[in-house]
Amino acid sequence: MIENMETLLVLSRTGTMMEASTELRVSQSAVSKRIAALEKYYDKNLIQKKGRRVELTQYGQRLVDKISPILSELRDMFIEERSASGELVIGVSDAILSSWGPGVFHEIKKEMPEVSFVFHTHRTPVVLDRIRSGEFMVGVCTGSDSLDTDLQSEVLTHEAMVIIPSACKEITYLSLIHISEPTRRYAISYAVFCLK
Repeated sequence: MIENMETLLVLSRTGTMMEASTELRVSQSAVSKRIAALEKYYDKNLIQKKGRRVELTQYGQRLVDKISPILSELRDMFIEERSASGELVIGVSDAILSSWGPGVFHEIKKEMPEVSFVFHTHRTPVVLDRIRSGEFMVGVCTGSDSLDTDLQSEVLTHEAMVIIPSACKEITYLSLIHISEPTRRYAISYAVFCLK
């Protein structure tokens, strides 16, 4: 039941089944089934579809308002228990765990043998959301430290970006394109290469 309520909270925040399923790391079908189980339990419609988006009904919003502080308290309780036991729950961007992260985390573990590290790997936006919700104690993420001003952050390293061509082709650098989108908080630069 708690998992279903957590799903309703995430859905209320994200507004779409797809975004909720991505954040929860479950299928869209699982999100739908969890919401359907809650609606059956309460015998009320909790959501209504508005095109591709989903909005809470009046009853759904009242339920979210009631369960949100309770779930927050539960998270806090688990975090306190983990902290007291010497357990550190870390959210890590999957890109970091597939590159330099394992070596660094192994060295830290050797220096702190009394701490039990629990790693959860997700995309950066999911890690940030779970830090906000209190599920993760700390996060190690890729991206800019200036994008999420509600969280305290510290730059650990500036990682070089490289292009690796096929051994059969030579790369010729053509140009650098700067693209600014009004929906983004920052400009994106693309390097355009040509294979001979």
